[in-house]
Amino acid sequence: MDARTNLDFKNKSALIVLGVYEERLILTGIPFTSDEIRNYLIPYLKSHPEIKSLRLNECEIDSAGAKQLAEINTITELDISDNDIGDEGAKAFAANQSITRLNVGSNNITDEGAKAFSANKTIIELFMYGNNITDEGAKAFFSNKTIKKLDFSANYVSDECLKVLAASDASAEGLSFKMISVSFCDRITRTGLNALEETDPHKRAQHALNAGINPADVPVPSLKRLCLFKIKNSPQLNKDHLTVDLKEELKKPKV
Repeated sequence: MDARTNLDFKNKSALIVLGVYEERLILTGIPFTSDEIRNYLIPYLKSHPEIKSLRLNECEIDSAGAKQLAEINTITELDISDNDIGDEGAKAFAANQSITRLNVGSNNITDEGAKAFSANKTIIELFMYGNNITDEGAKAFFSNKTIKKLDFSANYVSDECLKVLAASDASAEGLSFKMISVSFCDRITRTGLNALEETDPHKRAQHALNAGINPADVPVPSLKRLCLFKIKNSPQLNKDHLTVDLKEELKKPKV
């Protein structure tokens, strides 16, 4: 992408054309105002419905631009992380009925936007890391039956959320999640992890899979060993979403 972004094009339509890779459109790091989204990007997407994946991370997109993008019904995968769509933009995407994989990490989203997403019945994978979400917003997702992967890393989720998660997991209906990440949530301690320990072994391995790197009231190495034990004993888990340090740990030979 560097060769493309270094070109001194002022015409956004030219940049858009250069960003196409088969069914993907990658425009990382190119600033887009809401007017440019309306005048250049939306018309292009409407005329090229074969494009299913759109990457607009670090594009300085605000809530107005997000509302326009949310009206497109041909995109199934969208990365709009590291922008500033806020709760209003989150609500707009939550109303979209075509996106199944959405990354809204680092977008100044609060519990209000999280609750809007929790009611969506189309999204299967949702990444909300680095926002301003507390237990109130996180717990709203425990009644969602569509989302399979949910990333709350680097938010303000606490032990209380994990206790509710454990209780929901032990209920008759259970949860739909295959993976939920709460890494770098510094309000999570061993108390929350203990609540997960009491649930089904297979499910607790999935839910706690990144919890071992949380700054907590238990030494990080101890938590990491617990986390790695769970991962190594659950070969069916998708390890693509693990943090870099955990991936390196898994590569080390057993002693």
